[in-house]
Amino acid sequence: HDRAFLDAVTSHLFVFEGDGLVRNFEGSFSEFVEFDKQREKDAAAATTTLARQSSSTPVLTEAPSKKDLGFSATAGVEAAVATAAPAKKAAKMNNKERLEWKGLQGKIDKLTKQRENLDSKLTKGDGEYEELAKMTEELAAVNDEIENREMRWLELAELFPEETAATR
Repeated sequence: HDRAFLDAVTSHLFVFEGDGLVRNFEGSFSEFVEFDKQREKDAAAATTTLARQSSSTPVLTEAPSKKDLGFSATAGVEAAVATAAPAKKAAKMNNKERLEWKGLQGKIDKLTKQRENLDSKLTKGDGEYEELAKMTEELAAVNDEIENREMRWLELAELFPEETAATR
């Protein structure tokens, strides 16, 4: 019943194949399972064919990797994975980034309190229509600002994991 549920709710899958490789498969889970079985059979057949061709000289052959066999992967996903390879040397924060990092959590906390305050006022529903409309617009702006600050916080945490780990 789990597979039926997955088939009913998915139209494509992100397949994590290890070594930082992520592929986008267009289709249901059952289609992917069938595709993966066929890909494995093809890989086994390719290995057997290579071994037969060079039977006079014993050579250690390697089966084609899943990456070589490929399926409908989007270029954006592969490009993002390829560019996200870990750097050899960890980057260091400059002073501007360090100051920004230190202030981000405080700003996020302050905006969160402001959002909670606006939420409670709107929940009560006291006031004129214009006042409630103004608070709704302000709430949307605060939510956008929180999202922007959190995204920047995540960017810095990913860029400088060693320096930001102690303050998380």
